[in-house]
Amino acid sequence: MAYLCRIILLLLTIIVTRAGVGAFDFQYKSIGPGPCVHVTLDAILTLKLKNESNTQTLSLTGAKVTSGTCKAGKTELTVSTAQSHRVHFLFTKSADGAVSISYKVDYKREGTTDLVMDSESAPLTDTNQTYTCASVDAVLLHDDSGQNFGTFFVSNVTYQVFGSLNGTFPEKVKTCSIDSAHSTLHPGNRSEGEDLTDGSTEFVLKNGSGAVCVRIHGELELQYQYQLSDGNLTTVKLAVPKTALVSGFCDEERSYLVLRYKEGEANRAVVFYLRHKGSQTLLENIETIIKLDSAKFPGAKLANVLVRSYGRIDDQLETEGSFYGCQHERQFLGADFALVTRHLRFQSSGASLAEGFSTTRTGCPEDVTENQLVNVPVSPDVDVSGHCNSTVQQDMTLYFYNSWKLRFVFVSTSSTGGSPGSSILGYTLDNITLTYEENPLIFYNSYTTTTGPVRTVSSESFETSLKATANGHYHCDSTMEITFTDGVKLEVKDLRFQAFRRSESGDFSGDVSTCDALSQKQRHYTVYVIVALGVVAIIAIIVVVGVMAMKKRKRNSYQHME
Repeated sequence: MAYLCRIILLLLTIIVTRAGVGAFDFQYKSIGPGPCVHVTLDAILTLKLKNESNTQTLSLTGAKVTSGTCKAGKTELTVSTAQSHRVHFLFTKSADGAVSISYKVDYKREGTTDLVMDSESAPLTDTNQTYTCASVDAVLLHDDSGQNFGTFFVSNVTYQVFGSLNGTFPEKVKTCSIDSAHSTLHPGNRSEGEDLTDGSTEFVLKNGSGAVCVRIHGELELQYQYQLSDGNLTTVKLAVPKTALVSGFCDEERSYLVLRYKEGEANRAVVFYLRHKGSQTLLENIETIIKLDSAKFPGAKLANVLVRSYGRIDDQLETEGSFYGCQHERQFLGADFALVTRHLRFQSSGASLAEGFSTTRTGCPEDVTENQLVNVPVSPDVDVSGHCNSTVQQDMTLYFYNSWKLRFVFVSTSSTGGSPGSSILGYTLDNITLTYEENPLIFYNSYTTTTGPVRTVSSESFETSLKATANGHYHCDSTMEITFTDGVKLEVKDLRFQAFRRSESGDFSGDVSTCDALSQKQRHYTVYVIVALGVVAIIAIIVVVGVMAMKKRKRNSYQHME
């Protein structure tokens, strides 16, 4: 009969090139001495087309104004590129003199109809004012199907429309609010246990050659402040979903990442503006584009209006070859919002990134003096090894997350001290050993910035003996905290094990030895490993290894046979 020892632990991007400040200059006139509309701007247009992952390039260099209209309440300017694509600037004026702007792009496709994408109308200025905006602003575009979308990045803008007198526009200037944006908000208090949530996802932006240029991982939540019709202010929370669509632009100097999604009939977007300076990446600005729909923003003064809010961050995130990591909650403040992140990893490059995050991390202050709880990736198919051919000592080792190992050692007691022919009276879980690697993807603190050494720690003692009778098994539904060397602590829930048995059966058998509190419910188990890495840094790692019950179709167990 073979010996069996078992341990079961329950638990289209299209790019418009930028030639310089206000590089593109377009104007249209119908009659009279001068133009009725005059547009100067820098622009980058990104269109994400259905079933296409790479980018295409379209330059406005050499583009010409081909048509327009000059009416009292509606003015339009149309620009055609050398490839016959068209960009429309549409200005409307309401009865009270308020001017709004929307954009439309006709993307010409050979052998089929043009693809038409529009933006929502947004407030611009008043009549008899020139509009200027130096900051980069993102305009969201989409077709009727919602499967083709894009972003028109405009900066160094001057719009002159509705007010030309004999070809001369008014000297009165309105500057966009985002040019002077500053936050009056203060970081909010973190909720108890807020960092323990983990609804993380990963968003990836690819450049024109199909290489990854921006990668962001984590939880993103907007806390948005808006004005009610009675003048009071209130705040609403908006979670950026895992299904958010990714678009943007990358070159050697800058990267723009757009995360957009739709909530009901309202479009939302968060835009990250990054600048590459030598070996450093700077997060210059964050922009939110939010439609104040009645479902999410009840009683809003600007009901159903598309509003923009800017946050000037100017924060160095990373150096070349590293990623920015902030495991704990961090708040990036804008004029009307706080972007709250958790489990954040951020990496970008003016060229391309390797697959996955690098092994070198740039940390954040929030992680320096905090206890942290993070997930250690564990495959369902955990490798197992061990030794079962002794009647004195048996052991089992679980291998997971590259070089991590958990080793369990069992020692028997016998009637004659383990001599040949002696009978086993019982056995004890005598020792647990953890082998782990200090990896910056798991250990978020100021001391762990690169992949460190492999360390091994062992249990010093157990509060109570973990004993079972011969041919029986042990089960404890309570939580046990086990102290290891070097300040490591292991917390185990719902532990069940059996060793020293001469059977090939896959089920637990024999008498059950229990701790004080035994639950009748079978539950998952979780192992928490707390590792002290410095005077002010303690890291908590959660290791989810597996699930066990008598019905194999529902749960897994770990066993070793010899």
